[in-house]
Formats: sequence, structure tokens, C-alpha cells
Amino acid sequence: MYHALLQAFHSTRQTVYAFRVDCKQEKGFNYRGPELFPTRAVLLYTEDLAFCYDAALSDRAYELWLLPDATFRVVSRIRIEINCGESVAEYRTIKGADWKDAGMFIDFLDLADDFDALVGAVDEHELPIYEL
Repeated sequence: MYHALLQAFHSTRQTVYAFRVDCKQEKGFNYRGPELFPTRAVLLYTEDLAFCYDAALSDRAYELWLLPDATFRVVSRIRIEINCGESVAEYRTIKGADWKDAGMFIDFLDLADDFDALVGAVDEHELPIYEL
């Protein structure tokens, strides 16, 4: 199980940008701002805080990220989505390393389910295990 967890974390790491715009329309604007962390990270948990649907879908959330050095970062994210994902803008800022100090409430049962889903994608297949 430990090897599957390591593989799952390694394969799901992503670059986190302070600001990002993705547009699927022709001649659309795509932009990546500065990287929020010095390395790629794994999104462990998202806590939705507010949601609004008007001309655009917008939401605000806290995210818990795991860095390769086994430290955590709590990030505040604002997301605006137009025309069912035709254009998406996200803004992120670091709130701290301790989820309690940042005001985040984590449902540990949901977090455990997220871990199971993350590891299940690797654990259910016969994949080679590589030393990191």
C-alpha cells in the first residue's frame, strides 16, 4: 500500500500557479502567472467556502496541498468560470502551513475517501514500482 501511495502522489503532482487563465475559444487568452510553490505539489483536499452562479460561475475555496518535502500549504482559491468552462480564471494565494490556523475545517472521512480514490487508481493495476 505504501508503494501505491508514493506512486499515486508522484503521478498526480501538478504545478500550482498564483494566477491562471484557460480559454477554449478560438484566439482565446491562456496565461500562467508565477508558480506558487518552488516545486510541483499534490492537491489533497478542497473545502468550498462560497458559491455564486449568475452570468458566470464563481466560487471560493481553501485547498490543502502536499509538497514533496512532506510539508503542507493551505491555499485560498478564487475561481471564475464562464460558458460552462469555455473560459476559466483562477487566483491562488498561500494562507499558511497549518490548516487550523488558516481557518480550514477538514472532514477527515472525506479526506480518507480522497486518499482511497487516489491510491485505488494505482493499486488496482499491476504497475512497476520505481525507487525515487
